[in-house]
Amino acid sequence: APYQPVPGAVSIGDRTISAKWLKPDKSIFLDSIFDNRIAFYGGRLNVLTGKALYAYTMEGDALVPDASFNNGRMTLDDDFEYLAVGRDGILYLSQGIFKVLSVRDGAVIADTSLSGDLVMHPGGEWGLTFWANADPMLVRAEGDSLTSEPWVFSNLSDAANRKGRFSSISCISISDTNIYVAGMDATKGDAQRVAVLDLQGNELMTFGTEDWTAD
Repeated sequence: APYQPVPGAVSIGDRTISAKWLKPDKSIFLDSIFDNRIAFYGGRLNVLTGKALYAYTMEGDALVPDASFNNGRMTLDDDFEYLAVGRDGILYLSQGIFKVLSVRDGAVIADTSLSGDLVMHPGGEWGLTFWANADPMLVRAEGDSLTSEPWVFSNLSDAANRKGRFSSISCISISDTNIYVAGMDATKGDAQRVAVLDLQGNELMTFGTEDWTAD
């Protein structure tokens, strides 16, 4: 029988988060249970599923394939694992260690050798790459091109020359005002922790357990 979700609401602090099911025209098949991402920009919901990038418009509670975006589906030549939104409707598709594609309206506009998964600031002008113990890089978007330069963390796998607290990074998120970095904190026995930084890379606080065996 077709799955019929029953969304509800949950209270977190002083906020209540409610959900509703946005039903696509047909099932979205995933290549992996891990590397799937969504991004919403300009009224369009984009869904990355390994070797396919989907684009939908939302009509009520339904997801309708965007006819202006290759009729709602773009086939990719390889697997991609991360999706970020830039300026002017540009999407950045990251492959991890290999490359980043710049895509607009269902067409590749740039194929770069930039490595790592690219996370963008909400303004779309800059972002950060991360991938395991590779050095995260500061990436600037200039037109259709991307340029990278060293950031505040470096030499993650080299204890003698390491800059910053992380020996490996598992996730980065960027808000309007802060950068959140999650990973293995070498100063706390490689416990999984989160550091909160300002947009210039200055550490404001950390949270999480200080013992890698604890929850």
